Amino acid sequence: MSLRSIKLLLFFVFAIKVFYTQSKPSNKSTQLSDTVVVNKLIDNYRALSHQSIDSAKKQMLHALSLSINSNYLYGKINSYRLIADAYSLLFNYDTALFYLDTAELLANQINDRKAKANILNLRGNISSDKGDLKRAIAYYDKVIEISEEIDFKKGLYKGYANTGVSYHLSGNFSLAISNYSKTIPIMEELNDSMGLSIINANLSGLYQQIEMYEMANECCMKALSYMEENDKWGYASVYINMGKNLKELNQPDEALKHYQMALELGKEINDRQIMLNAYNNIGDIYINVKTNNYKKGIVYLNMALDIAEEFEMTNDEAHLNYVLALAYLNKGFYQQSIDRAKKALEIATKNQLNETISYALKTLATCYFQLEEYKLSSEYYLKYADYRDSLNSDDFTTKLSEMEAKFEVDKLKEEKLASEAINKERADKDRIAREKVENERNLLIIMGTLLMIIVLSITYFLFQYRKNNKLINAQKKKVESQKNIIQLKNKDLTDSIKYAERIQKTILPNNEKIKKLFSDYFIMYRPKDIVAGDFYWAEMIEGYHFIAVADCTGHGVPGAIVSVICHNALNRSIKEFSLRDPGKILDKARMIIVDELSKNNQEDVKDGMDVSLCVIKQNTLIFSGANNPLWYVRDNELHFIKGDKQPVGVHEVMNDFSSTEIKLEKGDAFYLFSDGYIDQFGGEKNKKLKSSGLKKLILKV
Repeated sequence: MSLRSIKLLLFFVFAIKVFYTQSKPSNKSTQLSDTVVVNKLIDNYRALSHQSIDSAKKQMLHALSLSINSNYLYGKINSYRLIADAYSLLFNYDTALFYLDTAELLANQINDRKAKANILNLRGNISSDKGDLKRAIAYYDKVIEISEEIDFKKGLYKGYANTGVSYHLSGNFSLAISNYSKTIPIMEELNDSMGLSIINANLSGLYQQIEMYEMANECCMKALSYMEENDKWGYASVYINMGKNLKELNQPDEALKHYQMALELGKEINDRQIMLNAYNNIGDIYINVKTNNYKKGIVYLNMALDIAEEFEMTNDEAHLNYVLALAYLNKGFYQQSIDRAKKALEIATKNQLNETISYALKTLATCYFQLEEYKLSSEYYLKYADYRDSLNSDDFTTKLSEMEAKFEVDKLKEEKLASEAINKERADKDRIAREKVENERNLLIIMGTLLMIIVLSITYFLFQYRKNNKLINAQKKKVESQKNIIQLKNKDLTDSIKYAERIQKTILPNNEKIKKLFSDYFIMYRPKDIVAGDFYWAEMIEGYHFIAVADCTGHGVPGAIVSVICHNALNRSIKEFSLRDPGKILDKARMIIVDELSKNNQEDVKDGMDVSLCVIKQNTLIFSGANNPLWYVRDNELHFIKGDKQPVGVHEVMNDFSSTEIKLEKGDAFYLFSDGYIDQFGGEKNKKLKSSGLKKLILKV
């Protein structure tokens, strides 16, 4: 697989050391009081995280500070671990793993096996959230092993409970019920009402999978009976499940009421997964049940999709695009349906979500059929058929798992069914023995018929092979002749492009110019195709420092040509029109670019650029972006400022670009880059870096 171009990574590190001082405890009594406070904060974390994740994170940061001041090792290990847990609940997995690695390092130093079990449990949760259920189960198995060795009952029930969740998500309902059943007695022994509430909520979701909605609702009611009054996260989760049950039990108004209550609680505690699920389910009811509110349903589904896109919740993003495509299809909006289905197909293909791939292909085939584009419709139907064939075995496994789960439920309700099954098996033995001889005879007939078909097939394919081989040899000579011609033309083309590279380099600022603007910076610029549509730009006028990173439409020579126009537009905006605000600079640059590209062309021209632009004067930085962000690190925490969702060029709705002002502090580090960096493949497993990988790299730096 060929690498995409490594476009540009531009680092501005305003590296000025800042020294902090911390007061130390004055005596042993102060240290003792600090450890008591730390223990109390750690004990209260779980309940507080169900009310406000941000408050829980601040509480543990305070606990960490006290633990460091008093050199309290237990407090440091558990503070680091619970800070990691809070970041994972906020979907900031890179920062979570950074804190978790520190906790594990301290735990290994003193061989604290209880702490190791808790850390492995959190690693499993993060793997599960990211969709890697196989790795999550491996972590939970290790948690169970360690907890059994040291008789750590809390760790043991967490291991069983989370293993049950993983099997539940992977469709193995029988093993899910088995692990949940092991968890409940331990929770009852420890009198853990919050844990019992969560397990019953999980059982409710499992019963939904096997379409036992009355029993699912009973589990929801039982979960609520265990729940503490201030457990907002718990109530929100159960309300989501109750809404699903009530919808299937033909009570859509009650279902909608529960989804709305879950949404309000999700907003209070800032839980994006709760909010996404609530928006998704509310939209589903308005589209499929209360069909007169179809437009309202589309709005809710788009709000769910915004959350999925912002926090890189890939599975949800693919599913929601498919749901929107299906909604548009049912209303006859075929082009909108095609756009959403293609987006779902793109995301699902990247992440091997075969079921969503199948649904998206079928939707595309149906849309093109309705638009009388029968060739495209046929192509997508054929692809859909291939995927459905590949999913047949998975469908069979899922159905089998559902049957096993239902059997497991019945077995828990009435143990006597097992003995009845054994008696029936004994009664059938004589009948099976009589049928065995007849089955063997039929098997021999079938095998003989198959063997004959195989022999005839091989004969036919050998004949076709010889026929095709003659044609291939003749074509091979022709191809070799054409190859020599192409190589010669390719050399001429490459020489021309290399000359174009020399011309393009003249518009890029040299190192001497940038050194006058910034004392500490880093530039990586590696075009894939010799010349590129990406460029960086720097100027200084009247004490204002201008710096930008741009990604122009197209690659190679076409992109390089557009880059010259865009570079000229930025220069004219600040020199000819004397603009200093970055938003106004981008507005003027857009006017110049559209005017230049439309002079001799009557058709709509949509070339332009995505860009991150900073204007710095003294201790103030002002940022404006077109589809590109600004990242910066302050106090070891990564922050983001998004650009406007429009290019510097023709767009459906062309609003004025906004500007964001930042007061600079010592030690701030700013990063500007195009999308080529996060699109790279590499490493031992040749995986895409993605924005999450870049975030992790920056945090390590």
